[in-house]
Amino acid sequence: MKYSALTVALVLSVGLGSPASAETAKTPLRQIKACENCHGARGDSTDPYTPRLNSQPAAYLLNRLRELTDFVKETPHATNAMFIHAHTTEHLGSQIANYFANQIPTPAQPRPGKLADMGAQLVADGDLADHVLACQSCHGAGAAGLGAAPRLVGQHKKYLETQLWDLFLNLRQNSVMHPTAGKLSADQIDALTAYLGAD
Repeated sequence: MKYSALTVALVLSVGLGSPASAETAKTPLRQIKACENCHGARGDSTDPYTPRLNSQPAAYLLNRLRELTDFVKETPHATNAMFIHAHTTEHLGSQIANYFANQIPTPAQPRPGKLADMGAQLVADGDLADHVLACQSCHGAGAAGLGAAPRLVGQHKKYLETQLWDLFLNLRQNSVMHPTAGKLSADQIDALTAYLGAD
């Protein structure tokens, strides 16, 4: 985005006197549109391999933009898709992050059965036998996101599955997640996806 949409000056809407129009006037509209071209309207992606941004914590989104400028720490797919677009100023990145953070979240669609029950247990309590921490200890209550830790609930099932395997296989670098993701079994990854994810 730095070399395309993100370098364009902020586009201000014509004030209509309403709170909605005032909020729109603060939003970098062209840059948001560039994000939504892939991540969907208001960040609610319809592509199962493209992450949902709606209701992600702003601190997480801004930090993720920084991470995606590092070829070494990211998967080839992530850097190919986002490397140029992730370069932006802190101020503009914060505006974009705040816009998506304030969108309505997508609810989870737990698959009925024992797999999702196992996922609920992992989110709430972890697995002491396997030394797996509870997801919500970092990701907040119900894994709804907390600070720089992303919202997991309502994310695409396929995207969650892919990211957990990338972390498990060390294809994606994250010093906080590696100690936990590296201990997950295939069944536990399936369970988390079944409980937290949405189509």
